[in-house]
Amino acid sequence: MQLIDFALGAFESDARDEGRFVESIPIAAGQGAVEVRCVHMMPGKRPPERIDGGVLGELPNSHDHLFLVLEGRALVSGGTTIRAPIKTGQAAYFPKDEGYLIFADTPLAGILIKGGDLALSLRALQAAA
Repeated sequence: MQLIDFALGAFESDARDEGRFVESIPIAAGQGAVEVRCVHMMPGKRPPERIDGGVLGELPNSHDHLFLVLEGRALVSGGTTIRAPIKTGQAAYFPKDEGYLIFADTPLAGILIKGGDLALSLRALQAAA
């Protein structure tokens, strides 16, 4: 698993003709079928006998996954990393077959991208360092 910081001011833009006052960097690109989902994790909306918090994950995952936190915070686990905190403006990348879990104990909005052979961009890798 790799963590990436994409919060405001976290990187120097490479935007070209995208508009005024716009900053952007590529995060990842992929081959084949890709699915993009908006995710809302809503703790407290589960039956009382269930874990108190939102949980998302696959063990093992059949595709690369990239999870971007738009609002809120979570703990992520994948590979040898257990319970790494991520928050608004950060992302976690989970390679195929690694498996992952995302746990949020407060409301969270995010984007989950899964699909064919996602590869992190060099800029995203530099932001992870």
